[in-house]
Amino acid sequence: MQVKQVILGTASPFRIELFATLGLPFKAVASAVNEKEVHHNSAPEMAKMRANFKAHGCKQVDEVSLIVTADQVLEFAGQAFGKVNDAQTAKERLKQFAGKQHALHSAYSLHSYDPESDALVHLNSRVVTVTMSMRALHDDEIAAYVATGEWQGCAGCYRFEAAGVQLFDKVEGTSAAIVGLPMLELAEDLRALGLNPLRKPSGPWVLV
Repeated sequence: MQVKQVILGTASPFRIELFATLGLPFKAVASAVNEKEVHHNSAPEMAKMRANFKAHGCKQVDEVSLIVTADQVLEFAGQAFGKVNDAQTAKERLKQFAGKQHALHSAYSLHSYDPESDALVHLNSRVVTVTMSMRALHDDEIAAYVATGEWQGCAGCYRFEAAGVQLFDKVEGTSAAIVGLPMLELAEDLRALGLNPLRKPSGPWVLV
């Protein structure tokens, strides 16, 4: 199957920046679906299901495409946590996490899409889990961090790739997986499909 374009189904500037490091030409398209409609008792499974679901919201493309979508779910004390809407809730969330461990489940899915037949075919999905150990935090540290505004749009109310790194004393995983797009695993799965930016074909990519 020839692929004429690669679609990254996200509006996240952080995931776009990460994916661009592959050197693979792509187009970023925000998914038209609301992943919060998808729920599951298992946080890792919910992340994977949401990543799969997002692919259905990227079908407005007009060429045969490979669609890459991703989602991330934070798990703490057996519960899934999402984004918050105000600074006070962000403070409470960070106080809850402080001095304890939580997990970030980062999932991605790969689909092929043919607009002529409207066929969306699932190719692969993977979930990569990172264990995050947040250090004990004083209330003034939490207040100072929340004042940076980095809590906005982040499931854990922190941005690890920025000032949020100061909240932690240990992590078990890669920075890319923490941001929400596990690049080592994704690059491996893309190569397995025949998309290797280091061996760029003269014509369209062909999925194996």
